[in-house]
Amino acid sequence: MLGMGKVVDEYLITPAEKAITRLAENEVKRIIDEKVLGELGHLMFVTVGLAGAVFIVSLVFGYFGLVRTERFLNGVLILIVMGYSTVTFLTLIYHLIPPCIILVKSKISPRQFARAMAFILTLREYEAYRKEYPEKFGIGEAIAYFAGRQVEPESVCLKIVSHLMPILERHLIKRLLEVITPIVSAYIYLRYFVLPTMTHLDGHLVMLQAALYPIAVIWQALSGQ
Repeated sequence: MLGMGKVVDEYLITPAEKAITRLAENEVKRIIDEKVLGELGHLMFVTVGLAGAVFIVSLVFGYFGLVRTERFLNGVLILIVMGYSTVTFLTLIYHLIPPCIILVKSKISPRQFARAMAFILTLREYEAYRKEYPEKFGIGEAIAYFAGRQVEPESVCLKIVSHLMPILERHLIKRLLEVITPIVSAYIYLRYFVLPTMTHLDGHLVMLQAALYPIAVIWQALSGQ
């Protein structure tokens, strides 16, 4: 009987609910893409682009033996990477402060918070869809009601969210990996393949030293040292 109940419950999803599920899924995915591919996406393109520029500078100026010029230009590019990365992460922290305050005050988990946000968006899509297509509601809700299903908007949206959460979590992880992997690869390339060739650097702060190198060169030139 339990198995039959599950089958009936699965096959009595109304066309309106299916449409709302698709709309809610697309809207939440759009927001995820906008947030993840926003600041982090820009950081990815800047980091990978500048890492490529460092590779070209090292190749060209290294070939002609212009070591100081190579170090200077690579230092400028690394300075841009570090500066842009710092601004990006500070911006992300700024945007994360309000949700973190809500999590602390409400004492809910990040997953519960995400579920609540998905529920709000789904309910909004439900109300908009019902207002635009009232004819799609009625017979489906009646059949679902007499089959013992709850047809209130909140109940329907909760069920939709429960269905969507695993899909949305996989989408979020996929987007994060697509953005973070190139960034980490670019930093590994700069740290372990470019910086060791800048032989004037030593210690653990080689990335910072490389970024400050062009500033030191300009300061020496202006001060006449």
